[in-house]
Amino acid sequence: MSIRLSTRKLHHHPSEMGGARRERSLSTCPTSSLLTVPLEMESLAMKKRAGSVTFSDTTLVAGTSTETYVRISIGGKSYCVRTELWTEQETLMHRFIKMTHNERIKVADDFIPSSGEYYFERNTHFTDHIMDFFSTGTLHQPSNMCLDRFKDELAFWEIPLDQLAPCCTVSTALPKEKSVDAGEDWETEFDGVCLSSIRLRIWKFMEDPQSSIPAALFAFFSVFFVFASVLGLILGSMPEFQADNTNASLYHMMHTGRRGEGDKFSSSLLSDSEFVYRPTDDPHPSLVVMEYVCIAWFTFEYLVRVTIAPRRYEFFSRTLNLIDLLTILPFYLELALPLFGVYASKFKEITAGCWWCVVTMATVGYGDAKPVTTLGKLVATATSICGIIVLAFPISMIVEKFASAQQRSLEEAQLQQGKSSLSFRFYLTNH
Repeated sequence: MSIRLSTRKLHHHPSEMGGARRERSLSTCPTSSLLTVPLEMESLAMKKRAGSVTFSDTTLVAGTSTETYVRISIGGKSYCVRTELWTEQETLMHRFIKMTHNERIKVADDFIPSSGEYYFERNTHFTDHIMDFFSTGTLHQPSNMCLDRFKDELAFWEIPLDQLAPCCTVSTALPKEKSVDAGEDWETEFDGVCLSSIRLRIWKFMEDPQSSIPAALFAFFSVFFVFASVLGLILGSMPEFQADNTNASLYHMMHTGRRGEGDKFSSSLLSDSEFVYRPTDDPHPSLVVMEYVCIAWFTFEYLVRVTIAPRRYEFFSRTLNLIDLLTILPFYLELALPLFGVYASKFKEITAGCWWCVVTMATVGYGDAKPVTTLGKLVATATSICGIIVLAFPISMIVEKFASAQQRSLEEAQLQQGKSSLSFRFYLTNH
């Protein structure tokens, strides 16, 4: 009589290793790669009842010190795990290997006496990644699987998330820190502060637009004032929107024209020392009023939020709050600049500054607008470098896509040409 047993050696005898490094700890145990070996059926039945299986010259006795490999089946897929794992992190597999046979049966979902396998009812889509971690010590995240489901599988095997390889998305796998702005933490953050109930209601009104209809209207007006402030700032720097816009049509020629080079601007105005046109000095009164109203709204909102904040240090350390503060400070700093003798720059309007920024980032450099001071030149240098870096990424991707498309087109053309040549040869052969 004969039985079928795996012919693959899972581990050399210790005397044959010669102190060399052992092989990796994991190998699948397929039942299709088999060889007929003469043995007595009664002896096989006795080994099955004893929970042992023979692999070449190495015997695996479940839960004993002579055990070299542990056979487990996860969702019907068989694995052989070395008793000496490559991972130092203590996991469920480490504890499972150290257990006795009776203890393993309690942890596993079932035990299969015919193959000596401990069965776990788990999803097989994650099995290879988990077992690869025990074999190589490196954990990789499956790209086509749900991240939360993968985290649940790691939790079952007691594998920490920090064991993920650097090439995988560690940032998305790690749990996110709780924010004080989250609705669940509002009540706990205001515990023990003065007037906690009133401050909590005001905080919800200003920070959570979904808490009530008035809160949603408040959020809408906040966004409206932001856009109104930006629009008023841009329009107020243009000559067409000044209180005295009689020279608006000649303004651009005055600042871009050059004497002796076909300048159409009146030379009498250039020679008149009393003629000075500064477009940002006197914007239209409606724009001035709109700017004051917006700044008043921003200042009021920010002061209220600072007053009711439960922890002011954390309030000022948050990025969004710092951005809000930086949107208010320029207005008050602009009012204080004349006190320090700082006057307007050569860029008379915001659109001119935007034009200079685009030209500089594109490394064109027409020369119609340029920085004069040392600080301005440093900013221009940083802008040029950033422009080169920013534009280099999309250009390289476009070139790569174009090269790939061209290569595919050439391959398709060659394939089509080859088909045509074969068809022509076949036609000549048969005719």
